[in-house]
Amino acid sequence: MDTCGKIAVIGAGPAGLLTSFFIRRHDVIIFEEHTFLGRPEHCTGIVGSYTASFLTRILGNKIIENEYYGIVFHTPHRKIELLLDKPIAYHVKRPFLEKKLAEKVQRLGHELILGTRVKPGQKLGSLRVGRRSFQFQKIIASDGAYSFLRRLCFGPIRNKIYGVQAVIKTNINDPKIFHILYTNTMPDFFGWLVPLNEEKALIGYGVKKHVYHPWRVIRYLAKKIRINKYRVKRFFGGTIPLDPPLKKPVCKRKIFFIGDSIPLTKPYTGGGLYGITLLARPLAKLLEGEITINNYLDIYSGYYKKFVIQHRLVRVVKKLGYWMPVLFLEDLYKLKMFEEYQFDEHERIAYKSMIVLPYTLPKLIFSTLRTR
Repeated sequence: MDTCGKIAVIGAGPAGLLTSFFIRRHDVIIFEEHTFLGRPEHCTGIVGSYTASFLTRILGNKIIENEYYGIVFHTPHRKIELLLDKPIAYHVKRPFLEKKLAEKVQRLGHELILGTRVKPGQKLGSLRVGRRSFQFQKIIASDGAYSFLRRLCFGPIRNKIYGVQAVIKTNINDPKIFHILYTNTMPDFFGWLVPLNEEKALIGYGVKKHVYHPWRVIRYLAKKIRINKYRVKRFFGGTIPLDPPLKKPVCKRKIFFIGDSIPLTKPYTGGGLYGITLLARPLAKLLEGEITINNYLDIYSGYYKKFVIQHRLVRVVKKLGYWMPVLFLEDLYKLKMFEEYQFDEHERIAYKSMIVLPYTLPKLIFSTLRTR
């Protein structure tokens, strides 16, 4: 076995690359099993203002492909529109994001190895690459929902949604508004239309089990949004992990988890970039010795509690109807209590919803009875 004093990063997605970018005092080797960064594509790329600001400060504004000033929710009963003066969300170019991050990381002297699948070695902290084994001081497990180190240390992620989407060419009436659709054909999640410009959009959906052919679902969603003419350029998709996050994302003080391997994803929407931007810098500080493991776990604990609250709320939502939070959001919007920065902070929206509960509750009861 070769002894390597470097830090190993498994997975060259945003989680692994962003953490590597903040590591300056140690050498880093990043292993990526695919030969091209950002492949296969699976992320829609919608982020809130905090995440967009965080990433553009590092990579510049070119990573932002579009910004949105409104959302149209298509519930089983009616259409609800939210329009703001400031951008409520942004679309990040993928895989352009990974490519720009990789350039930054390699300029720091870190090593990026593509097309290489690593496996666990015989000892904790060791990895097998082909026939050779390497011992690393620390390992960052940023290899997604199917992380082999996650399975080894904590078991597999069991609760998943499969996101399927298509890039379509069509005429978009307002490219600054994206659409969310709730239907009985996808009770555990929702569908979406995300304009990229005036002629191109992403249309997709999330399901626990594939019952209908993707072509059929895409046609159904397009009809709901009243898109009559469009051409599908390509399909892509992937797994959205929805398990609650690990209480302690560290294994034997040797392996550190980030991103979908935790998973630190927003349970209602499945967005993962927000959690990555929260944790990448503190994790790098820990690995560089700027903070202790206890400091790091204290920081993580604050994020963990936020995401656990969101998971508990989503469990209630699934029993009542996945569209139910939109009714609260509508009343908060009418009272000018919804602000664009809360796009990522679902638990804050839930707290504010208690204020409008007397107004929303009758609508909620009526809508629930209609659905049944």
